[in-house]
Amino acid sequence: MRRQKKRLLRIAGLASIAFLIIAGVAAANYQYLERQASRIPATIRKELTFSPFVVTLDNKDYKVTDYKLAEVEKDVQLFSFIVHFDGKEVTVSEYMQPPQFTEIPEFKQRFLDNATQQYATVQTANGTIYLGKQVKQGGKQIGIMLERGLVVMYNPSSELTQPEWRRLGDQFDIQKIAN
Repeated sequence: MRRQKKRLLRIAGLASIAFLIIAGVAAANYQYLERQASRIPATIRKELTFSPFVVTLDNKDYKVTDYKLAEVEKDVQLFSFIVHFDGKEVTVSEYMQPPQFTEIPEFKQRFLDNATQQYATVQTANGTIYLGKQVKQGGKQIGIMLERGLVVMYNPSSELTQPEWRRLGDQFDIQKIAN
């Protein structure tokens, strides 16, 4: 009887140690995966109030730098970063669409007309990118995507071709932000 108690205590002790080890490994893996699940720095991710488009994590051809988050108006966050690919750079800036986009039927078209001299559209896996020349920036090329409640502006450092725009637009995914 005494042997059985000792044996049971030994088994219980070993099981407890094994459980603690497994729990520790699981917690460490969870923290590692949580850090790796997003390219957005944790400090910015904590402050974001919307789920932005970001370059997919497993993408080796499109590098992302210079993440920034700013409040441009009361309660309006502007999230931006730079995408590097094929020797080119595109600054991506995005924010939540204001209510006028859904409340006023012609607002979307007026917004595009005021922001750009639109000359083409490119269909991507994430939606339509409206290509144009910036009215107030000396005719510099711009891409605008109005999808999933976001205004996404793409400002390339040099002109992109329509196939380059399509490939760029296909590289993005929504990063779920839980607040």
